[in-house]
Amino acid sequence: MSETGDLKIYTLGDLQILRDGKPVRSLRSRKAQAMIVYLACTSKSHPREVLADLFWGESSQVRAMSNLRDAIHVLRTHLEPFLEITRYSVALNLESEVWIDVAELDTALSPIRERGDTNTAETAKKIEMALRLYQKDFLEGFYLRNAPGFQEWQVIERERLRLAALDGCISLVQHQLDEGNYRKGIHYARLALDLEPLMEVGHQQLMRLLALSGRSSEALVQFETCRQVLGEELGVEPSEETKDLYASLLKGEKLPGTPAKRSKHNLPLPLSKLIGRDEELAQIARKLGEPDGRLLTLIGVGGIGKTRLGLHASAAAVDQYPDGVWLVELAAFNEEELLPDEIAVIFGVSAQEARSGIGVTDILIDFLKNKTLLLVLDNCEHLIEACAIFADSLLTSCPNVKILATSREALGIYQENIFSVSPLSLPPEKSQLEELAHYPAIQLFLERATNAQPGFHFSEDNSVVLTDICWQLEGIPLAIEMAAARVGVISVEQIASRLQDRFQLLTGGPRTALPRHQTLQATMDWSYGLLPQLERALLRQLSVFSGGWTLRAAEEVAGNKDIPKQEVLDLICNLVDKSLALVEDRGTKVRYRMLETVRQYGLCMLSEEGELEEARQRHA
Repeated sequence: MSETGDLKIYTLGDLQILRDGKPVRSLRSRKAQAMIVYLACTSKSHPREVLADLFWGESSQVRAMSNLRDAIHVLRTHLEPFLEITRYSVALNLESEVWIDVAELDTALSPIRERGDTNTAETAKKIEMALRLYQKDFLEGFYLRNAPGFQEWQVIERERLRLAALDGCISLVQHQLDEGNYRKGIHYARLALDLEPLMEVGHQQLMRLLALSGRSSEALVQFETCRQVLGEELGVEPSEETKDLYASLLKGEKLPGTPAKRSKHNLPLPLSKLIGRDEELAQIARKLGEPDGRLLTLIGVGGIGKTRLGLHASAAAVDQYPDGVWLVELAAFNEEELLPDEIAVIFGVSAQEARSGIGVTDILIDFLKNKTLLLVLDNCEHLIEACAIFADSLLTSCPNVKILATSREALGIYQENIFSVSPLSLPPEKSQLEELAHYPAIQLFLERATNAQPGFHFSEDNSVVLTDICWQLEGIPLAIEMAAARVGVISVEQIASRLQDRFQLLTGGPRTALPRHQTLQATMDWSYGLLPQLERALLRQLSVFSGGWTLRAAEEVAGNKDIPKQEVLDLICNLVDKSLALVEDRGTKVRYRMLETVRQYGLCMLSEEGELEEARQRHA
């Protein structure tokens, strides 16, 4: 983030102007609000005279220019870093960090306009993300008095964006139809009809998708809806094509264009092979196959490989579930109360289908209660309560539905089986060269290092230091991959020597990865940010133990005015549950420890809070 912070403007619904994530409530002038929206949408410099006429077209030129100066003063007071203001013109500062939902939507839909590209998974995913922004029409309910020029532009822009969103919905409907993902296609067909109820082809697509999903009675009802809308609004009957489709549905005939084979999953293709997890895959398959294996949660510290393991396990199970395996990616989703709606999209069951007084969860349960499928909830930790409530409702009512979840902590509900994902296995000391290459941690480093530097190879000369790197990183896959990515620019010896400052070194995550998986620091920031205040404080205090600790030692060192001594045990248990501390059973004594990456992060936070010296004194 730049020193000036960032500005976000939401216009596809209720107008929101956020600076550094907080509403700019002091910007109360409607004209000033409209002006920043106009500047952000157009992204070019505008002469003052043009702006004066646009926003005060019914006033004299002198009065309009005076009003413009007042509005510019308001904008300068609250948003100066984001503007370029001269004596003659006003523009957005293109070097500042300004984001507006309109630009995001336009960017996502550009492949459709420019190349007619509507049928690739990558394009479809971008359009899906953009359409989530389209909550309402552009600046719906926003009105300016005495500004006919702006109102005209607003109407034109609103219609342009509505048609763009409609194009996006239509392209997604066709993509999902081609892919055989009829449930999801239903969702976007309904969205398209919300945007344009008179689009007869949209009614046809929805009828077809409902029928292909085994919901023929709903498809017949949709025909009646189409007939009613066209009759009331246009005074016409449905076309012969729509009537023929309706007749085919009544007779139970096969619809033209039906794909030969329906998709049974929405899992992404793996971009790399899974290394060293054969035993884990077998265990997961065995647990899911057991009668009481209704909910299996893969837990582990950030970067341990839960998502990758879960996706491979899910792909291997597709043929075992007649109604498929369906992935819900939650990493970028943050609205707990809308979790059922997000899951409903996967099955083409939207909130619009909910009957009066019945929630989306109940509609989903009704849809899934006779299905035999596996639902994959990936990255649950930041929505843990919502995921737990939903999973419990689903498992209670849908006897043949199973759930595979990934999270940094368990959901904590009845029927849950927990599978702790361990680091990749490491070679013992003094292993022979030919033995080293059989250990998964070494194999992963070698594969990723070869990608970074094709000439890299494993040899007697580098085997010791390479093994040391994997040991220092304790077999954590994400950290090993980031270290291996550095092989292209520094030697393995330099990598090993710099791992004491690993958060500066390990920043080479893929550009397409989630932000929290692009650097080791971001991965730990995510876990730390989810902790309540007392758990953060305890994690910091416990990081002074380099060789682990006992409960008594933790109470002596960490128990203070900020952390009540009597709460230390429960807080340690919470850190264990959240994969940030480990339990070591040594006979009659139980000890605890942190992975070194977690411990080093805790020390950084301890120093940042100014608590390091005091904690070390208590530890001594």
